[in-house]
Amino acid sequence: ISRYWAAVPPTRREERRRSVARIHVVHNFDDVLGIISGESRDLDFQQNIETWTVENESESGFGALIPDAVSDWLRVGTLLGIKLEDGNAWGVGIVRRLTNHASQHRYVGIQTLAKGGARVKLFPVGGKGASEGGDDAVLLPSSAADSTGTGELHLLMRMGSFSPRQSFNMRAYEREYLLVPKALLEGGQDFDMAKFRVVQRAM
Repeated sequence: ISRYWAAVPPTRREERRRSVARIHVVHNFDDVLGIISGESRDLDFQQNIETWTVENESESGFGALIPDAVSDWLRVGTLLGIKLEDGNAWGVGIVRRLTNHASQHRYVGIQTLAKGGARVKLFPVGGKGASEGGDDAVLLPSSAADSTGTGELHLLMRMGSFSPRQSFNMRAYEREYLLVPKALLEGGQDFDMAKFRVVQRAM
């Protein structure tokens, strides 16, 4: 049984290549945030990190085969932190396809949203709902042609944080930026991925 959002499965933009590799995986917003920022070294001991076998890969993602009994949290739209076994940096991905096989394994199609990321702090303009220390988010590196050099950025935020009427002050790399909301690109069980127009402010 295959699961996907649309009535017709999305067509892959790039040809997938056969691959024999392993990826480390964490899920849910807090663990992705922690692993991206390098502040969750103890995840190994908490057994939050899973290792999957990659069957194929492309520039935009991976296809992996995992035992059906593993990962009962897994569903289409699940947010993932991903890292190749021999890689240096954690990236961000999302489950796009989930197929059950007769061999009691599941095929997982993962779209890579970003190869890396940085933890930042958000302070809602006007102070509504802001914690004293700010709210955590992940700044995703620009990789799409429409977001390069246009004064826009993509943020991975906690679910329910985005509003088309809410601007933020973002603290990143020892500087502060004013973010004006443009669009909610995607929403999941525990995250919002949104596009903002950015205006730099001197600290």
